Amino acid sequence: MARIIVNNPGFLSTIQDGGRFGFARYGLPRSGPMDWISFEIANILAGNKRNDPLIEITGNFEATFEGRAFVSVVPGRAILNGKSLERFSAFRVKSGDTLKIFCDRGFRSYLAVNGLQIEEVLSSKSTCLPAGFGGFGGRKLLSGDIIDIIEYGNSEIKDRTLVCDIDRIFGNAVRIVKGPQWNLLKNPQTLESEYTISPDSNRIGYNLEGERLDLESYEIVSEGMIAGAIQVPPDGLPIIMMADHPVTGGYSKVANVIYADLPVLGQKKPSDRIRFEIVDLDIARKLYMKYKSWIRAIEFELCNSSKDVYRVNVGGKGFTVEVKEIG
Repeated sequence: MARIIVNNPGFLSTIQDGGRFGFARYGLPRSGPMDWISFEIANILAGNKRNDPLIEITGNFEATFEGRAFVSVVPGRAILNGKSLERFSAFRVKSGDTLKIFCDRGFRSYLAVNGLQIEEVLSSKSTCLPAGFGGFGGRKLLSGDIIDIIEYGNSEIKDRTLVCDIDRIFGNAVRIVKGPQWNLLKNPQTLESEYTISPDSNRIGYNLEGERLDLESYEIVSEGMIAGAIQVPPDGLPIIMMADHPVTGGYSKVANVIYADLPVLGQKKPSDRIRFEIVDLDIARKLYMKYKSWIRAIEFELCNSSKDVYRVNVGGKGFTVEVKEIG
């Protein structure tokens, strides 16, 4: 068994997998990654399943390895033993190696390790910070923490670098759809003005500073909540629900950030500015499918780069063809 020794956990580093499903009725949030696009790409590069646990890093990070491992870093800058590596790289580390990660693009990076050993709690390995369980003891990582990994993980995977363009998640435009209490907005055009993310923001929710929204009623009977929901409390300043959001809420929800743009918010830090753009549900669905198809294409390319597998188009439809010798 190999190990990761955390030297510097940065501002906030936690273990996250694809999220905890099926427990909202007990008051538990889904948790999971703040930027699901970078999260999935990091896991694919490391040879993991897309929803496997990894380390979500906020700010910067440093760790030393005991034993051999295969890791990837997305989208931050990785420095191994003082040498800067290419972005979107998956590479081997050996015992004694020190890896530094700088979040110089966006606010969060993802360190995926092939064979990361984390105990499952309630069908997930994600850290639930509000409830204090899951992940690594239900808390953020601290200096001196030791995380077990399977030495070398999948030793058949070769070092690789992905040519990947995810500039979209570093933009300022955040697309939204109308929420269940949209009709309570007296000045809906105000929602499309520029807002600044408040220092009083975290994985539970982003508090925004800017134009106040005028509603006919701010409080409603508590109802279900999802990530990206935009609540408006009596002070008129919007709050965006994020990965560790509560499962119910009693403030009017005037809009919802589309799932495809949650990674844009996940890469924002306090003082960053955003601007909302209203789209319809059809566009929201198409954008989600577009990003998911793009990630599947990346996964296909990396998993089959050494096999006789091809993509062909026939009659406007795409097919996967694997060539095998018979007889």
